[in-house]
Amino acid sequence: MFGGILAFLLARHLFSARLQTYIDARPHLRSIAAAVDEEGWRVVALLRFASPVPNAVQNYVFGLTRIDFLPFAITTFLFTIPQVMLYVYLGSTGRAVLLDENLSTFNRVLLGVGLISLVCAAMLVVRRIRRDAVWRRQ
Repeated sequence: MFGGILAFLLARHLFSARLQTYIDARPHLRSIAAAVDEEGWRVVALLRFASPVPNAVQNYVFGLTRIDFLPFAITTFLFTIPQVMLYVYLGSTGRAVLLDENLSTFNRVLLGVGLISLVCAAMLVVRRIRRDAVWRRQ
């Protein structure tokens, strides 16, 4: 968590102004950033819970958004534990698959929950992008 907060603050204070100019000049990137800004801690929570994007990259990217520091820190703290549990689960599931062991029902449920949370995070961002696109057309 400390490393995540440090990366967030470095991105926010060292790179934010330059990259905000870059993002603002590109409508697609601006709409994605606006979607993340609006959803705030929910996107952080869902991506912490299960995401193909490494935490280090997420920390820097969230530092470039307008998410407030306190919601970022609290959400990172709360949702890092399930993510670590998910990584342990994926490791044990991978081992079971490689050794041709049967997956338990519990393992299948956990895999389903991880996939559902990833889909929910994507849907939140896509919903905001579509809404912004419709708004711009009007």
